[in-house]
Amino acid sequence: MRGILSTVFLVILGMGLEIPAGAAQTADIEWEVRNPFRFYKHSSSFRLHEKAYQAVRGAPESPPPDNVVQLIERCLNDPNSKDFRVPVACAELSRDLSAEDKRKGWAARTLGDVCYDQEKREYPTTCKREHGAGTEQEDYILPRSHAIEIGLSAKMPAEEKNGTCEWQWSERADPSKQTTRMVACSEKIMIDKVPFARNRAASGIAVTVKLPSGRVVSEPAVAVDDRLVVSLGDSFSSGEGNPDRPVKFSRTASLEYNRLRDTPVVSSSPKPLAQPETGSDTSGLNPYLLPRREIESDTEQGNRPDQGTDEFEKEFWKKSADWLSPDCHRSQYGYPVRVALQLAIEDRHRAITFVHLGCSGAEVTEGLFAPMDAREGNSGDSVLPQLAQLTDLLCKEGSPKQPRKPDFRLPVFVPGEREFTSRLFTFN
Repeated sequence: MRGILSTVFLVILGMGLEIPAGAAQTADIEWEVRNPFRFYKHSSSFRLHEKAYQAVRGAPESPPPDNVVQLIERCLNDPNSKDFRVPVACAELSRDLSAEDKRKGWAARTLGDVCYDQEKREYPTTCKREHGAGTEQEDYILPRSHAIEIGLSAKMPAEEKNGTCEWQWSERADPSKQTTRMVACSEKIMIDKVPFARNRAASGIAVTVKLPSGRVVSEPAVAVDDRLVVSLGDSFSSGEGNPDRPVKFSRTASLEYNRLRDTPVVSSSPKPLAQPETGSDTSGLNPYLLPRREIESDTEQGNRPDQGTDEFEKEFWKKSADWLSPDCHRSQYGYPVRVALQLAIEDRHRAITFVHLGCSGAEVTEGLFAPMDAREGNSGDSVLPQLAQLTDLLCKEGSPKQPRKPDFRLPVFVPGEREFTSRLFTFN
């Protein structure tokens, strides 16, 4: 069981809802979940991806392209690419951004809007999210309700939507709990509390609409399909190499990585990476001259502290790349985030709760079942086993720092040994 772990991607679908037999959905009522990607606190972060999806998909009635996920990523981060064409509408999504914000990429814009505690390096038990017209402290794994927007179908004849409609809805679990609201038929309404429960019969609401003509339209099962998506794995899952907010390179400082030297040499060239014009002599180009991370003292030319000093170390790490979780080099550019987002985008009757636990360098033993060394952090920092973190989130008993019992044993291969050995896993 020891060795490099290839990515594991789990989709837990046991919390989804089924529409009861005989409760066919009417074409006269349309609804969608508000802020359906529960990993984000605000709907604006989700809308960024939904707008990109709408831009690259084309006509709503046509099926999405086979490479729609790749197109969305290009649409958001490289809309002007000459080698990978995306619709002109993609450029509009970043039109008002500064050059620096465009350089950082879309993940930098949503990094501060996630239901993940970057300081504690764990998913919170509850997360304060946009819920309907306001915000609410929600249970992150098992929400009690969802907010939806509902209205009459755009395909309904216009004459039927002239006037005021009487909307009424009741909880499926307790039909005595009814709400009535009178609004213009052309408007959508927000319903903040659509109940959700693991008992499928207790989830959702029944809705009726009385039109100005007296005709009554009904939808007996407005029920959100809530899905929990979990990602486990190593660097392929975590997004290693793609931080949410990249470093910035200095325009004046560089390092010469000479193979014959143990220590890089600082170059004083003001533009060490300037490329020669096409067709010009490249014999003088130094292949070992590479950019150096910009630090605060670079704004005052000549005052960069010497490498190895405490002052340099402080400035260097202060300007390091930002990750969703630096201990695992986990970022929003990891493909599990993209897949989970797509599940929410393609079905607006669905809500996605996303738990991303992939960690760069994880193995089957040290990573899934046992703690592993952190990629960044203080000396001796470790990452809890991915399965222990997941169990804590699902079981919700005790402290997240004290993973579940009981202990268990598994056969583990130790390099140099001819037989498997039995190892006790305690998660402590």
